[in-house]
Amino acid sequence: GHDFQAAYEHAMDLAAECRLHALRSFHPWLVVGVGTYALELFHAVADIDTVYVPIGLGSGICGTIAARDALGLTTKIVGVVAENAPAYALSFARKAPASTNNADTIADGMACRVPDEAALDIVFKGADRIVTVSEAEIKAAMRHYFTDTHNVAEGAGAAPLAALLQEGARMAGKRVALILSGGNIDRDVYVTGASALNPATFTLDGWGGNASFSYIDRANEDGCSFSFDNDWDSKGVDDIAHDLSVWSATGWFQPVAEGNRDWLFIATPVVTPIECAAPNQP
Repeated sequence: GHDFQAAYEHAMDLAAECRLHALRSFHPWLVVGVGTYALELFHAVADIDTVYVPIGLGSGICGTIAARDALGLTTKIVGVVAENAPAYALSFARKAPASTNNADTIADGMACRVPDEAALDIVFKGADRIVTVSEAEIKAAMRHYFTDTHNVAEGAGAAPLAALLQEGARMAGKRVALILSGGNIDRDVYVTGASALNPATFTLDGWGGNASFSYIDRANEDGCSFSFDNDWDSKGVDDIAHDLSVWSATGWFQPVAEGNRDWLFIATPVVTPIECAAPNQP
């Protein structure tokens, strides 16, 4: 199927056709298992005011609510959904199931179009609110996890941090926990998402004889430019990095060939990998 819901419906049809017993994606056993991370969290950290939990089909948030209630805590549970997959947020606002026609988000763990009614019953009763985060906010949170903690977070795993950053003023001074649900993300998806985390623009005025580049960090409203006039093939990465020291003392710059196209690949401790198309060499 083109998304989780399509695959889920096909699996249910196959189970009926082949007379197989299907374990649903939202199942009491799964909720109990997933809820153990919340139980460990509440045992390890006292007096948590709020926990942000990503919502896919609902096992994570329902398990967290169950653990909170079993321990008799007053911790608020906040669900997080993608702006492009808002089924649970819409349902929570209406206090009735609400489906969407698509769920196109980098956070495929939250790409739900049709909410589970059993999960909704628990969420309606036990969640404080549901926060909706944009694709840009999810990608920014992925970047923060990588640069600040060296953890690779998938979109759904980074979404709670995106929600907290969105509600920073509201949560100031409170003890907050975030559920980083996993790092199950394909390399290509991660690199593509990472390249948009800290938007940059590179312009190529010349090639080979006199290459001139401009860098603009829109997030920090900072920028600089650099140029060099040596042939690409005659320079090693270390030499190029030296030329670019005005931009980043620890940065590196490397041209890589892919088929008949030339690509510029750049990475620094503060800017995630970005690929920019360049014209063919003369």
